[in-house]
Amino acid sequence: ASLKGGGLRKLQELRLDSCELDDEAGAELAAGLAGAAALRKLHLSENSGLGGGFAAALAASLKGGGLRKLQELRLDSCELDDEAGAELAAGLAGAAALRKLHLSENSGLGGGFAAALAASLKGGG
Repeated sequence: ASLKGGGLRKLQELRLDSCELDDEAGAELAAGLAGAAALRKLHLSENSGLGGGFAAALAASLKGGGLRKLQELRLDSCELDDEAGAELAAGLAGAAALRKLHLSENSGLGGGFAAALAASLKGGG
C-alpha cells in the first residue's frame, strides 16, 4: 500500500537509518510521505545517497501540509550539500509541529543553507 493512497495513514514513526537510500528512492519516499498525516518521527540518518531530489520532494511534502504532525526529523550523516539543505530549509516553514531537527555531520551544508534556514525560521515563526 502506498503512503499517498493512505495505506499507512496511522504510521507515527518511520526509521530507515543506514538503508543505502539513493536520491531517487529518497525522492519517491518523500513524495509518498505527503499522505502520512500521523507521522511524528522520521529518521533517515546515514543515507549518504540522499540529495537534491530527495530534499525538494521532502520540502514539497512539508509545504503541502501532509506532514503537519512531524515533530522530529533526523538526517544526520546524509552528506547533504548546500543546495539540498536550502531546498529542505524552504520546506520547513510548513512544519509547524517540528520540535527537533538533526542535521549533524553534513559537512556540505554551508552559507546557502544557513540563509535559507534563517528565512524559513523568520517566515514560519
